[in-house]
Amino acid sequence: METKHLSAKTTAIEKVKERFETWREVRKKRTKIPEELRQANENTLTSFLLLKNMKKTKPYLPIEFSFDFHDILENMDDIHTLFPLIRESKLKTSFLRHVINTTEKWPEIFVKCFYEHPMMTIIDKLLDSGHEKLTGKTINDILFTIENSAAFFCGFAKT
Repeated sequence: METKHLSAKTTAIEKVKERFETWREVRKKRTKIPEELRQANENTLTSFLLLKNMKKTKPYLPIEFSFDFHDILENMDDIHTLFPLIRESKLKTSFLRHVINTTEKWPEIFVKCFYEHPMMTIIDKLLDSGHEKLTGKTINDILFTIENSAAFFCGFAKT
């Protein structure tokens, strides 16, 4: 009797997994992410941020999107590497704001962005949001790297 119950439970879990996968596939089809976005670079990201800001400041312009920042994040594993390539500071701030508003994993993305392009704004946001441990670890890692780099450089210069 117990194995029947266990078997029924396993079958129910498998059905839920199948439904979830079906839902995921349907969502992907509905989102219609352009192929260019799947191969996004800093220009794609900068253009998206610029147009989003323009839409907010100039609502009379006919700017419509078939996707959102969430879709960009979902399709790019290394979005933090594009952060330093965004030249305009307002767009960097916009990027950070979009990350905060889009994903619960924003602190991890912020840390990766900080390693790529140190900005006090990133540290301030982390601290203001109660991520003191993560911020402290990040700063300690950077200090350790700087100390080791300096020691290596000094040792190299002596030879």
